Amino acid sequence: MVEKTINDIYNFLDGKKILILGYSREGKSTYNFIRNRFKNIKISILDYNIIDKIDDENVEVYCDNEYEEYFKRFDLVIKSPGVSIKRELYDKYKEKIVSQTSIFLEYSKNIVIGITGTKGKSTTSSLIHHIFKSCNLDSKLVGNIGTPILSEINDIKDSTVIVFEMSSHQLQYITKSPKIAVLLNIYEEHLDYYESFNEYIVSKENIYKFQNENDILIYNSSSKNINIDNILKVGQRRLPVYINNDNIKEDYYINIKGNEIIFCIDEKKSIINIKDIKTNLTGEHNLYNIVIALAVSNEIGLEIKDILDSISSFKGLEHRMEYVGKYNGINFYNDSIATIPEATICAIKSLGKVDTIIIGGKDRGVNYSELVKFLVNSKINKILLIAESGRRIYDLLDENNNRYIYAENLENATQLSKLNTPKNGTCLLSPASASYGYYKNFEERGKLFKELVKK
Repeated sequence: MVEKTINDIYNFLDGKKILILGYSREGKSTYNFIRNRFKNIKISILDYNIIDKIDDENVEVYCDNEYEEYFKRFDLVIKSPGVSIKRELYDKYKEKIVSQTSIFLEYSKNIVIGITGTKGKSTTSSLIHHIFKSCNLDSKLVGNIGTPILSEINDIKDSTVIVFEMSSHQLQYITKSPKIAVLLNIYEEHLDYYESFNEYIVSKENIYKFQNENDILIYNSSSKNINIDNILKVGQRRLPVYINNDNIKEDYYINIKGNEIIFCIDEKKSIINIKDIKTNLTGEHNLYNIVIALAVSNEIGLEIKDILDSISSFKGLEHRMEYVGKYNGINFYNDSIATIPEATICAIKSLGKVDTIIIGGKDRGVNYSELVKFLVNSKINKILLIAESGRRIYDLLDENNNRYIYAENLENATQLSKLNTPKNGTCLLSPASASYGYYKNFEERGKLFKELVKK
């Protein structure tokens, strides 16, 4: 029972001296959850940013980024996803350190569908949730999408299916995996957060690492950074997704081949013609996301026809290949979610013809060589580069070629796009970089772009 789940979590918290580490969206949710049951216990909050005064005499607030001295003093540390704890420090205090994600996975009896990947997880999670709701299935969409699980827990029933978008930060130190796990892809990302790319990969692998034979992993078999050998060690059911593979030996797989999607479940094949899928999502990467959503929905027991009908009414998400509109005769697209080079390359391919593109943001040390090669060989007329990563990309390009312009910031770049994009042409914002240091998040960056476009 969900009521039992909530009571189990509160029993786990009861009597402990608690520190909430990080006080943004999830940290505030954790505070509210605790205070809902324990009205008078003292709660401590630690953040490296200064926190506004909290109207609660039983709260102690600390501003520091040296965590160990605080870890020594508390029985339980509830970590928010955005807070980075080095592996050495975690190993020393791992008996004390938990998160909303780890707590919920430990105590919940609901079916949890965990979705992770460097790109595509928000669209895929939202699409799965949309299919479930359209098919009258009780579903909650939580996690990295912007809704902390403990904020929703009182509205969860026994029958509720939890669609949980999981970032690498949320997965990093969990010790239990979701019943249905989805691993979309792994690319270089968050290199400012992790000590190495391998540590990032290991965090992603936790989505399936603790599964058992009753669980299932749906994964991209062609993603070069997904370690198939590690998957095979676990012993869960596996549903690999292939692309144009003529040499498949499993009895359980999906193969996207030509104009068809081939489902093979225990040697029983069913085929979907891609042309029969009506969708507002464009591009090969979104076809892959759709296939994953089909696989998850089928695993839950929904009929293929009902799933396809539901997909057709999904509108897509803001800031993800979002058509802003036609202004001054120019078609503008907002792809502010694109924080890695691979996402930007996918966006360009999806649109087919891009006349002007705006790229750049926070430089997190990602390798831009493939993106640079792609841009050089593309037919994009003007490549407008902004911020610190834009400067680095600009330095890798031919500065004497007037295709490339370092525009410094989004305001300048948007104005230049209006001057340099032909009538009926297309301008795309797809930064290939994080927004931090310039904007609160990618949403703020995307909203500003839309405002600038419409001026």
